[in-house]
Amino acid sequence: MVWPLIRGHVYRIKLQADDPAKKGQMIDKYVVILQGRKEFQGRVRTTVVLATTTLSAQGKPWNVLVPKGTVKFWPEDTLITCLDVYALPVAEIKAGSLVGMLPDPVMADVAVALAVSLEL
Repeated sequence: MVWPLIRGHVYRIKLQADDPAKKGQMIDKYVVILQGRKEFQGRVRTTVVLATTTLSAQGKPWNVLVPKGTVKFWPEDTLITCLDVYALPVAEIKAGSLVGMLPDPVMADVAVALAVSLEL
């Protein structure tokens, strides 16, 4: 079944590594869907932010810490990084795997972090 992209969905996809030591490698990354309105479903790209288990930037106002146990699909503390917003091809996202949906309180925190990051 092909899922529509819904705000708060988390996908695990392959992305080009941004670490110079892994140049040219494709690595698994979690992306959080930011746009989910039905009017956006036909778009070629959609906006996402990344999530990581590297917690060195924890506490920054543009990041959201999702503690272990908040969602079943992340077995450890995970940081949603809202400093950079990406527009990725929908086909690239859907080629990955849908792992779950973030709860509304986490997405509310993401909205605040995005407002801080984008200086809205």
